[in-house]
Amino acid sequence: MEISRNVLEVTFPIEDDVATFERSITKLRRTLADHPNSGDILDSLPSTLQEHPLLSRNRRARWLRIKLQVAGEEGMSSATLFVQYNNLYCLGFMNQNQVCYELSNPEDWKLPSRFNAVPLDWGITYDSILNVRDVKRKLDSMRLGKNFAADAVRVLSRFSPDEADGDEASAKQALAGLIVMVCESARMNPLHKTIADGWNTGAGFTKRLMAYIGHWELISIALLDWKDERYGRWTMDPRLADITGVKGPTDALDVIHLVRNFTVEERELLHELIYGS
Repeated sequence: MEISRNVLEVTFPIEDDVATFERSITKLRRTLADHPNSGDILDSLPSTLQEHPLLSRNRRARWLRIKLQVAGEEGMSSATLFVQYNNLYCLGFMNQNQVCYELSNPEDWKLPSRFNAVPLDWGITYDSILNVRDVKRKLDSMRLGKNFAADAVRVLSRFSPDEADGDEASAKQALAGLIVMVCESARMNPLHKTIADGWNTGAGFTKRLMAYIGHWELISIALLDWKDERYGRWTMDPRLADITGVKGPTDALDVIHLVRNFTVEERELLHELIYGS
């Protein structure tokens, strides 16, 4: 739903039924795939199932508000994530009183000025938000599922750093967990499956899942390069293959649903920055 110029909103209810979560992820994926330059990583192949959409390249074209809602004895609680349309990076959130908060980041990405966001010096990476070195261990202990999500929405819905109940540590954990459950699940199939399978009990977390999260963009680049090669030569760096277990295009397609759509120049720059060649 377009709520204002260049801002779309997706409602994401948190309920006991995992089917609601599944429908919400599907709706979110379709919203992100629908843009003026839409395409699919396999759209140059005839008679293939188009299930790997390319995200928009234009960071400033649109913003996405993901409004998470949970019902309770005191009524409906809601918290809204502000997400970049081209990469699903969460740059802030809004509490139930319509107060917006912006996360500091090294790229100096900003929310639109009309949001009048309050700055938070939390960073945008999981290790900075959670303030831990072992993110995998922390996420595993959080048991991401319906109970975590419901509690997290309630925490963010009432967050205010200036008030007694503005528990920053709880809010940071709530935000990081919701980003994994929503944004990472939309990006990647194994994350989606893990959260869905653990919806009732709380999902465990593995090193392999963390490898997917940390290398989603590089796996996307390998898929884009493969498409440029007319689906012939696979050119992923062997070091990345060892870390992620992605040995070829079939593995990559199993992992990635939404493909980060870098230009050729961006791909070359990122590859040089990481691998030095």
